[in-house]
Amino acid sequence: MMMKYRLDKLCEINSGGTPSRRKKEYYNEGKIPWAKIRDIESSNGTIYDTEEKITIEGLKSIRNKLFPKGSLLISIYGSVGKVAFTGVDMSSNQAILGIRLNKEGENKLSLEYLKYWFEINLESLKNRAVGGILKNISASIVRGLEIPLPSLNDQKRIAQVLSNCESLIQKRKESIALLDELLKSTFLEMFGDPIEMNKKNLEKLENHIEYLTSGSRGWAKYYSDEGPKFLRIKNLGFGVLNEKDVQKVNPPKSAESIRTIVEEGDLLISITADLGRTAVVPKHYGEAYINQHLALVRLKESLNPRYAAYYFAMPFGNRMIQKKDKDGVKSGLTFKDIKNFDIYMPEIIHQKKFEIIFNQIQELKISYNNHLEELENLYGSISQKGFKGELDLSKVKISSICDFVTTNSDASDSILDIKTPVAGSLEPPKNEDKRPRISKKELENLKITTKGKRDITNTTYLDFIGIPTEIQRRNYADDYSIETDFINEKLFIQFYLKDNFKNKEFTLSDVEISFNSYFIPKGQDFDYESWKEFVFDFIEAKPPLLEQLFDRNDNTVKLKLTDEAFKA
Repeated sequence: MMMKYRLDKLCEINSGGTPSRRKKEYYNEGKIPWAKIRDIESSNGTIYDTEEKITIEGLKSIRNKLFPKGSLLISIYGSVGKVAFTGVDMSSNQAILGIRLNKEGENKLSLEYLKYWFEINLESLKNRAVGGILKNISASIVRGLEIPLPSLNDQKRIAQVLSNCESLIQKRKESIALLDELLKSTFLEMFGDPIEMNKKNLEKLENHIEYLTSGSRGWAKYYSDEGPKFLRIKNLGFGVLNEKDVQKVNPPKSAESIRTIVEEGDLLISITADLGRTAVVPKHYGEAYINQHLALVRLKESLNPRYAAYYFAMPFGNRMIQKKDKDGVKSGLTFKDIKNFDIYMPEIIHQKKFEIIFNQIQELKISYNNHLEELENLYGSISQKGFKGELDLSKVKISSICDFVTTNSDASDSILDIKTPVAGSLEPPKNEDKRPRISKKELENLKITTKGKRDITNTTYLDFIGIPTEIQRRNYADDYSIETDFINEKLFIQFYLKDNFKNKEFTLSDVEISFNSYFIPKGQDFDYESWKEFVFDFIEAKPPLLEQLFDRNDNTVKLKLTDEAFKA
């Protein structure tokens, strides 16, 4: 039986931080990679560069939180459980934890093994996440995770097998994507690009329609675990019927069933919500019906349905469909709209030739997708058995999965020496922001001086610090944001809590959701660690501004403002 170890016994685990957005010298001309969840998601398992970078001064402002090359990053806010290695030294925001082995961990844990353990146990991690819209797990939860560990060599072997399997999965996905691109390029080669098509005579789809109808409403009462298929919008995609999640029905024996039953070669188009999805009913599809969100277009022999479906699925054809949509809220197409669709009409022999090519590529794609599903099932089986110690790993050859020393040598050089700043990096860049600003010194001169504390229940933050009404009006009229310059100040936070959580019990996650709904569009990030420190300061203040209450309904500790929070 494998031993379990708490992660914090084997690793150093720390969160990143976000330098103040109001200080441009923390970002402009910065050279230090600063990772966000988006960088993890767009990486192929290892991050060598980031979308944003910070300066040395910016790094100092977040207490030099730098993760060395080879650290394992894991996201803990929002998209919980995303993982990647650092290919160079880098920092990150507070939504990410950096994990490094300590001395004891070097002899007991492989970070490559841990990466796969996180991925396999993703749902378990998500279940431990708390919060409303923006789910998160705390650093303490990650530190307290108990990880089952086989021998260090077996960990490396498990990671090696999963890496090989992962590589095959990625290659198969790339092959499928290439088939899609091949079909698109074949279509354009056969019939010309959109500009050339538009130069030629376009015809109305109405001239080639034999039968047109929409699907049935209210068939949910006929849903069944078996029986004929009931097609919905989700079953249509780029000219092909998607066989996953097809609803079954026991249809009524009525004229409605006769009207909405599909036939081989019928063109299906989505006419509400996600407009313009297309598919063609293939041969030997069996009994099937459509719901009210789909139109059934039975074409004359002059127009090949496979060609038509692909034409309307291509960007130029789909844009034409979107233009027919007259309602931005409740999208919908009428029969008249469908009849008025313009379509380029090559000779029918060329349309049928495209159908043959389409079918050949589709058969190959089905084969590749089946192989991909087998690989993904194999990956799941191997990972489950590997983490339970049920695999014979004796014949697996160990090689480095994330060899940061012998590969990508240019990218792996350390880009930062904390003790030796990059030349010129401490010089603040020129401020390109030409918007009018009020300096702190000017604000100090504007502040109203009073003896002792006064009641601020009905006072705004800007009024309290003495911003004249005229400046406030100009600020909002010109979309300048004075208040974002003070987000990390204790007084601002006191006012924010007072204005948004008066007479309410709340959690820090509630504050985060409220904050992000307003300040993210203004370029401000919620610094979870800083806010947590302020909350503790408010609780420990004498007299306290916050008190803690235990909510027995959901077994959580809530916060509530005291009377002292309404004085300043």
